[in-house]
Amino acid sequence: MNTEFYKSFSSHKSNKKTGFTLAEVLITLGIIGVVAALTIPTLIQKQTNAFTEASLKKFYSTFNQAIKASVEENGDMTTWESMASLTVSGWMDKYIVPYMKVIDSSKTVIEPSNNREYRLYTLADGSAFSWGAIGVAFYPKNAENCTSIVGSYGGYGTCAFLFNLSYETNSITRGCPHIDDDEPLYSSSYSYEACPARGDCCVDIIMRNGWKIPDNYPRKIKY
Repeated sequence: MNTEFYKSFSSHKSNKKTGFTLAEVLITLGIIGVVAALTIPTLIQKQTNAFTEASLKKFYSTFNQAIKASVEENGDMTTWESMASLTVSGWMDKYIVPYMKVIDSSKTVIEPSNNREYRLYTLADGSAFSWGAIGVAFYPKNAENCTSIVGSYGGYGTCAFLFNLSYETNSITRGCPHIDDDEPLYSSSYSYEACPARGDCCVDIIMRNGWKIPDNYPRKIKY
């Protein structure tokens, strides 16, 4: 065998350059970009939803614990002074705020359903609540931005969530305790309170689903 020819052939073979062409690189980057554009928003929304689920469940428990502590000290809720006699902020300051970890109450927020200004109570975890037109409005985060995100009306279920006070049970309850079946919660033709409409009932959908936002939830949660 011609060893010189074999060495020459081996050397020529090993010196051959391998790699991707510019076109191949650009195609690969394009594919990666398309996949990222399709998947990243979904992942971000799932993360937002998971944060919201945990925040709602925590606030529901924390606020009810505050009511329970206040009842032990101030008596049954039915015996508390009315909001009309104390003003809303005075009622909150007397019966609720002392039993929660409120770090700031100097700001106000435009309540999502009636475009009125209410005092905002910010909690240690960055969430906040206020007294809405018909109940307790909870903001998982960025409360002051909520109105700018969704406009003056219809904020419930998007960046704010409504709970009702129940004097009969000494607790906060879901947003639409008077609606027993699920369908009206989704039906905008049933009531302006339904989740696709003004959004009062949106928190009910999440609560009835074990504090999980279902796939058919009619609004996109954002902050």
